[in-house]
Amino acid sequence: MPWEWRCRAKLVVRGTPENPLIGLYQEGTHDIVDIPMCRGISKLKVELYDEELGTGDLRYVQDN
Repeated sequence: MPWEWRCRAKLVVRGTPENPLIGLYQEGTHDIVDIPMCRGISKLKVELYDEELGTGDLRYVQDN
């Protein structure tokens, strides 16, 4: 069994409800490497986190 390894995925969520970005930070940055085609956020018009303003409802998505 591996030790001191992450056993779950925590994906960053940014952008707008119409054009959400979901993915991982590029190494050493806060630039998101996008995983495309998430329609649920757009369909539900979820307010995404804005890092500059510190506002929004969805900041990360995590699977256990």
